Amino acid sequence: MENLKIGDACRILNAGRIYLTFDEFAIRTGHSDIAYNKYVTSDNHLSLQGNLVHVLYVGLHEKEFRGPVAIVETLGSPWYSKFIIATRGLGKTGKGIVDSVKEAYLQGKPPTEIIPNFFVDRYLIQAIINENPLDLQYINDKLLTDDNYREVLFRDGGLLGIIPEERRTLELCQIAILDELYAEKFIPEELRSLVKC
Repeated sequence: MENLKIGDACRILNAGRIYLTFDEFAIRTGHSDIAYNKYVTSDNHLSLQGNLVHVLYVGLHEKEFRGPVAIVETLGSPWYSKFIIATRGLGKTGKGIVDSVKEAYLQGKPPTEIIPNFFVDRYLIQAIINENPLDLQYINDKLLTDDNYREVLFRDGGLLGIIPEERRTLELCQIAILDELYAEKFIPEELRSLVKC
C-alpha cells in the first residue's frame, strides 16, 4: 500500500500477510514486545482478518524483498494484538485517526473527555499547547513529558493546577510562580518553603 504512514487507521484485508517470525526486526525497530509477548501465533492470526488496526511503523525489512512492512496494533478488538504485516495486506480506512483528532481539535472542537492513548501523538500535544493548554487535562499524564509541562507553564503559570500533584516538581513550581503568583495555591505543601517568589 502506497502512502501509508504512522497514525493511519487500516483494515486487515489479508491476514495471510501477517509475519510471525520477524522477531529481530521487531526488536530493532523498537517494538520488542512483539517478540516477547507473541500476541499473534499461527493458531490465531487468521482471526484478525477484517480487524481495524493503527499503524505504528512503516519500513522495509532487509531480508524481505517483496515490499514494505508495517507494525500495527489492533483497535477496538476484544484482545489487544500487535504484529508485523506486509503493507499489501492492509486497506486504508480513510484519514488517519490521529489526523482526524488533530483536525477536529484545530477546527475548534475541544475534547470533553479523556482522549484515548492511541489518538495522542506529539503533534496533537503541541497543537493543544499552542491552542488551549488547559485541554492537556484530557491527555493521559503518562504521555506528557516535563518539557510539555514546562512549555505550558511558561505560557500560563496558573496551569500548574492541571498537572498531577505527583508530577509538580520544584522546577515546575518555580516556573509557575514566576509567571503567576496565583499558582502558589497549587504548589505541594512539601515544596512551598523551597519555591522563591
